[in-house]
Amino acid sequence: MLAPGYMRVNGKWERNDSTLPYRGMAAGGRYTTVDDMLKFVHVLQSGKLISKAMLKMAMQPFFHDAPSGYGYGLGFEIYGDKQLTSFGHEGGADGMNGELRVFQKLNRVIVVLSNLDPPAAHRLVDYYSLRMPAA
Repeated sequence: MLAPGYMRVNGKWERNDSTLPYRGMAAGGRYTTVDDMLKFVHVLQSGKLISKAMLKMAMQPFFHDAPSGYGYGLGFEIYGDKQLTSFGHEGGADGMNGELRVFQKLNRVIVVLSNLDPPAAHRLVDYYSLRMPAA
């Protein structure tokens, strides 16, 4: 069962049914679960989807904004430094958003899916990642 999405319109919450893209399209047209996202991470890290060497290359920032600590690899956003380096991606549209963040050195994965306007998921990921143990 799909959770209905809610977007803020003129200060009130309204369902986002009229704004939904066609199923299976990019930019919010995918449907997933937290379990699906965790399976994706495990397959990605196993070397079965892409080689471990390719994953390592994908996590190298080709674009880097030094003040924010944010970089962009091959399809992944790269965050932080040293022990708290993570990779992942986020996205959303009116009434829906999600974020995946993988902390390989800490063996931690954060998945947040939200049925509210962005940046609801990102705020929860930031809240937890700024408070989780660094070791």
